[in-house]
Amino acid sequence: NAVGCAEESFTTEVLIPACTSLVSPFNGETDVLVSSDITWNAIANATGYLVTIGTSSGASDLANGVDVGNTTTYNPPTDFPENTQIFVSITAYNSTGNAVGCYQESFTTENLQIIVPKFFTPNNDGYNDVWRIEDPKNEIKSIYIFDRYGKLLRNLTSVSEVWDGTFKNRNLKTDDYWYRIILMDGNVKTGHFTLKR
Repeated sequence: NAVGCAEESFTTEVLIPACTSLVSPFNGETDVLVSSDITWNAIANATGYLVTIGTSSGASDLANGVDVGNTTTYNPPTDFPENTQIFVSITAYNSTGNAVGCYQESFTTENLQIIVPKFFTPNNDGYNDVWRIEDPKNEIKSIYIFDRYGKLLRNLTSVSEVWDGTFKNRNLKTDDYWYRIILMDGNVKTGHFTLKR
């Protein structure tokens, strides 16, 4: 073998990042809470992301290329408008440039005719002691409440019923709980809320 040979090296190019996609809310989701954050899949060679959000395709009236750095979550400064289709573009970038050819995704926000509390505090102080949904148009057929493991805790058959944070006469702990609302038209609305003690 040859001896005394010098080692040589080279550096490969940095490629522009690939496109990402929404994780939450997912593309096409409906009844999304107006207070939702936007999250997406991380791209390995991205050093940051630009977020554009609008109320029509191609629009940027809610966020115009906001640079969120190398995080995969955007917390909008204000709630989304209710009962509206929201269009989102997330553009990954690095030192070489921005991702290209990425498609826009969308979701539809909840109709706040039905108002679902985000939390309640069953501590008998007279404020938010029960979890109660407002349904001024009588759209709700029934409401189911579950714990984080999917165990059914309560079935409310009308909006005049409330939940006091108990199961079998035992106080449940501070945690997030999930609801499933069955509407008169057959549609289903799901989400979660917090019980704080």
